[in-house]
Amino acid sequence: MSAFGNDCHFYYNTSSGCEKRDRCPFRHSEPAISCFVTCNFWQKGRCTKSNCKYRHSVVKNQQKKRELIPCFHETQPSGCSRPGCPFKHSKLDPTTRYKYEDTLSVLSPMEEHILQS
Repeated sequence: MSAFGNDCHFYYNTSSGCEKRDRCPFRHSEPAISCFVTCNFWQKGRCTKSNCKYRHSVVKNQQKKRELIPCFHETQPSGCSRPGCPFKHSKLDPTTRYKYEDTLSVLSPMEEHILQS
């Protein structure tokens, strides 16, 4: 397997990401960040998708403790907008950190008043 198309270790495995960014010779595929499945085509040297959603590296620890690693995207000006982001967040954002079911039990004061009537 050539280096072309292989995952960047720093992009996928550190909270700060890859410092080389566009100058890095390795792959930075955002769809593959939260994936722990190795691409079968890559293993055979046949994957040509630069944005492949599967990992282009051998994932040794399938279930890393991502919830303990600070989210890199949260530190960016636009913040983290990835639904279900597996990384640790210092600020809880209802659009990315809560499931719909968790919000069903929360009623506004107006809704509580209507239910009590």
